[in-house]
Amino acid sequence: MGEDRYRDIRHWYNSVVYTLSYYAVKGFFDLLFRHKKATGLENLRAVQDSGAVLTSDHKSHTDYFLIPIHIYESGLKAPAIVAGDNLFVPGIGHWFRLLKGFKFKRGASQEEITRSMEYMKKLLKEENQILLFPEIKRAEEGIIKSGRSYTGEFNEFSSLPMRFMAEGVYFVPLAVAYSKTIEDDLFPKLSTGTSKNKFVQQDIPHILTHPLTYGRVDYQINFGEPMLFEKGSKRKSFLEELHKRTGRLYTVFPVALFAQAVRQIEKEGHVGNRIYYRDLTDKILEVHDRFEENGAIFSGSCSSIQRILDEAKYVFHHKKRKDVAFEHSFIVVRARQLVDYYANTIEQLVA
Repeated sequence: MGEDRYRDIRHWYNSVVYTLSYYAVKGFFDLLFRHKKATGLENLRAVQDSGAVLTSDHKSHTDYFLIPIHIYESGLKAPAIVAGDNLFVPGIGHWFRLLKGFKFKRGASQEEITRSMEYMKKLLKEENQILLFPEIKRAEEGIIKSGRSYTGEFNEFSSLPMRFMAEGVYFVPLAVAYSKTIEDDLFPKLSTGTSKNKFVQQDIPHILTHPLTYGRVDYQINFGEPMLFEKGSKRKSFLEELHKRTGRLYTVFPVALFAQAVRQIEKEGHVGNRIYYRDLTDKILEVHDRFEENGAIFSGSCSSIQRILDEAKYVFHHKKRKDVAFEHSFIVVRARQLVDYYANTIEQLVA
């Protein structure tokens, strides 16, 4: 399986094809996204010739394309990308291979994993950089509860970086955050990632129509300092630290700050689903200050209470969803699922 994919990539990938694919993706993303930002690319530049494994959190299918775009635009060689097999559907899968995408099958046998790893290690040597998404609790319930944040449970994807750990290999943690996760409206019926049909029928149409249905959103990518796997390093401890650093690179956008404030108010014994603005704004400021003390990264849109409330309203109260009602002097939390999701995306920053 790995050798065949390696031949496919070598056959299709060249600078002309990649450039054309890049402009096609970027053209659509200009319609989908409003404010786009990447920080810490100098960390990647420092190890560009050394062979680096990039490990990212995972919130949306657009992650696969955003990260290579920013790396490519910075003048660096775009990494090879390892993704689940649900992304390799007819049409888009072929296009993804042109962007140096490689399929890693979920639930693969040990023999399949061994063959894939042999290929991916060759790919790392050939391309210098390989991008992984070692997500944890990817299934539908896990996404809602954990917000695809690290929880400490390891599976074939979350432990994948361990298979690349060898003396002298660099690992670069990074995180992508959105002012609104593109697929959040699908969460009640979200595909578990194992069904290609669900991906084609739900996720792709939703992403393509998002600019017309919801408008444009913002995102920020943060690249952390490289971690060198040295002789004597403990694999599991190294992986846990890598996951921890990845989680702390996540940018705090208004919707997550709002959701986390609602959660803190409820934890303090608040009864009922009505929260007055004076209590909410005090808690937002308190959570903001606590995160700031912990070194959290904030988006520019967290600059004022009014902007935070406006951004939250855009996500939680629009023509397709009424999770939170924004009344004159209070809010009413009508549905928990989406509020919990956004609160969970920054839960790792609370402590």
